[in-house]
Amino acid sequence: MGAANSVAGFAQQQNQANAANASSIANYKHQLKVRENNWMRATSQWENDKINYGEEVADNSFAAQQGYADAQLQLNEKFKQAAFEQEGSLIKLLESQGEMRATGRTGNTAGRIDDAMLAAFGRNNAQRTASLVSSKQGYRQSVEEIQRQTRDANETAFDNVAFAPMPDTDPIAPKMQDRPSGL
Repeated sequence: MGAANSVAGFAQQQNQANAANASSIANYKHQLKVRENNWMRATSQWENDKINYGEEVADNSFAAQQGYADAQLQLNEKFKQAAFEQEGSLIKLLESQGEMRATGRTGNTAGRIDDAMLAAFGRNNAQRTASLVSSKQGYRQSVEEIQRQTRDANETAFDNVAFAPMPDTDPIAPKMQDRPSGL
């Protein structure tokens, strides 16, 4: 019976080693599959993020262009308004000078009145010019702010794709159990 028990024990140990090795190999293959799935998911997500980044940069560019157009339109409106005011002031000056000449006034008083009208016209022009210079500075500041916001938004969008995903480390290969040596 001793030999039969010995053979049965040997077979049992061999079966246990075989089962443990098969389990280790199956677990290792499962870990490799999980690693592969994680890698595929990470690369797929990164590709989607890159597409989203491109779309966001395009949207930011469109918004910036719209902002530039709006700022330019506002500046153009101020220049147009100043041109109409200039024309109105010139017409008023010419009408006033015509009325002065029509009254027949001459001399120092008439000259002083004429000079006062010209001075008022000049002051109004200077105020309009100062207002236009200020408007142009405001336009430049608006454009710089739009550029800053666009750059910041693009940098924030880039944060999602700045680093390519890295695969997980390989799982540790299974260590096979030694099978019992022969009888």
